[in-house]
Amino acid sequence: MNQILVVKIYSFGFRKSGIPKDSSGHGGGFVFDCRSLPNPGRQEHFKDQTGLDGGVIDYLSASPVVQKFLKHAIEMVDLAVADYTERGFGHLMVSFGCTGGQHRSIFCAEYLHRHLQEKGIVTVLRHVELPEIKLSKKMNQTLRRTPSSSDGSSLNAGVTKSAIRFCDLQCKHAALPKDEGIDGSKSCRTFSALWCNLLGEYVVKNSPCSHQYGKRRPKAGW
Repeated sequence: MNQILVVKIYSFGFRKSGIPKDSSGHGGGFVFDCRSLPNPGRQEHFKDQTGLDGGVIDYLSASPVVQKFLKHAIEMVDLAVADYTERGFGHLMVSFGCTGGQHRSIFCAEYLHRHLQEKGIVTVLRHVELPEIKLSKKMNQTLRRTPSSSDGSSLNAGVTKSAIRFCDLQCKHAALPKDEGIDGSKSCRTFSALWCNLLGEYVVKNSPCSHQYGKRRPKAGW
């Protein structure tokens, strides 16, 4: 019984997930190595972009090497599609790989995807590394938005390198409790309380500096 051919197209990174496995049990299909193509990732303004972004698309589309590579790749795939369709096969797998699976492989996979769709071929497209790339990009954007002090330390409360001062034994005005059982434990050795020589009273260890902030809890940007 003849089946409707479905072409599964993947982009991936050789240094990340590696060549995708063929879940159909047919042992895989075409694997095109895009690492010989010009690499947008070597240019600073493209590093955070992918093969889905306009700048990268324009860069690769303008390359005669990329166009020649795609021409030959598509010719081979078209031959297989025609043969598989005539024989009633239902599955063909095509993978494009580059170093990180971010620029060249995504661009080429998208190119083939559009080409086959224009011919009425059913396709399934998956960019293997894209979820991780998006997560990494989001984290980098968050870090760039984090305010910093003049020495480059983060201003967020609770972060180890913080501009906020805390009551701890690193403070020159702090000392161990003078009395036993300050924190109700019948022992000062739990160090839940510290003696502040500036205030002349006990303070809670690791809390924001009571002398500087009083009862207010400092926020980022102080």
